Amino acid sequence: MISLLLMLACEAQDPDGFEVSTSEGLDALLLLDRRQDWSPRLQKDSAAKAAAEAWAGNGMGLAYLFAGGSIEDLLKELDNPDPFLARMKRELDEPAYAPVLDVLARRHSELRTYLRFVNPGAPDLSRPVARTREILGQVDARRLSEAVKDTIGLDLGGRIRVIVTRYPGGLGYQLRGNALGISADVVEQLPFLLPHELCHKFNPSERLLQLQARLASEDRWFGEAYDRIHRVHREGAEEEYVFAAGLVVSVRCGLLSRTAALRKAKLAYMDDVRNTGVPLAAIVFSRMVEAKPKDFGRFLEELHGSLVPGTMKEEYEKVLAPILGLAGMQLEIRDRAAVVIKVIDSYPAAAAGIRAGDRLVRVGTTEVCGWTLEQILDLLAGPRGAAKTLALERDGRTLVVRVELR
Repeated sequence: MISLLLMLACEAQDPDGFEVSTSEGLDALLLLDRRQDWSPRLQKDSAAKAAAEAWAGNGMGLAYLFAGGSIEDLLKELDNPDPFLARMKRELDEPAYAPVLDVLARRHSELRTYLRFVNPGAPDLSRPVARTREILGQVDARRLSEAVKDTIGLDLGGRIRVIVTRYPGGLGYQLRGNALGISADVVEQLPFLLPHELCHKFNPSERLLQLQARLASEDRWFGEAYDRIHRVHREGAEEEYVFAAGLVVSVRCGLLSRTAALRKAKLAYMDDVRNTGVPLAAIVFSRMVEAKPKDFGRFLEELHGSLVPGTMKEEYEKVLAPILGLAGMQLEIRDRAAVVIKVIDSYPAAAAGIRAGDRLVRVGTTEVCGWTLEQILDLLAGPRGAAKTLALERDGRTLVVRVELR
């Protein structure tokens, strides 16, 4: 009875349209991708270690298929795998994970051996769970679902499940059905990750992927970006389309400003300050943020027809022009204050004398204490050559500097 009351109390805290939880089973599956965290006990048991080795690197795919639950729940499914496998084949909405399902049909006994042995522990995730509920409490689930339907043509229906997982690494990932997982360390990124992962339900046609690959082969600059995103960072070929759709949904729902959306596109998959961004996603976003095409796939094919090889860099920079200026400093929110944690040599912030540890208190005439990082970055954004007057606190003194974005 007490457990039931606690469960009901926990559910009552969930925002309308959402279900927030943790999952011991999901943590156990994700552990397969984190060999460095395998316990000595796991590695000493030959059968369990062999089972873990057999499934190493497939944790994310398995997490997608099982989509939550306890280890006991997962074991129940595997004790009688045929009904589970049949249901997964019917519900599979992400073709990229079909190979994992095929392997599971052949090697489910090894996964069962691993799950019977492993115990990822029960970390205290109460704070990130509470913060997740707080953030989702500001999201209109109905408006979100409508925006997803208007953007990629998918009717979500029902509540959206968000599962907070223990392992760090900045992960947000799609799960089967109306569900997504998110690492406890990045719940603050939910306004971006929530629409992004829901839009991963979009699966581009083979023709669309061929058009993208051809553009990468014919436009050298875009080809380098394509390699960085898909080969270096190992993202799927659909990523830039999904990225663009997620940004459109975020803006339509009021989760991100247009400035913040462009910033996400500019800073994604960064190798260094000069090699960063999702150019095709930025262009797609800029062309459809006001439009509501009835067929997202057809819209993308028509857009490809308008892209001229050799002009992608120019097109991308035109889209990003309102935010291309750089101050050259990195901020972090600490105790409601924006603290400079890094200053890049030879950039305007360094030239103005800004140092790591300085607290940003004002941009122009606007006090920023208590503001979110995204709100502050919106204030700091501007084209190249734009001037920003910043007030910072250092050792009890207030310093006022002028920074011209580069």
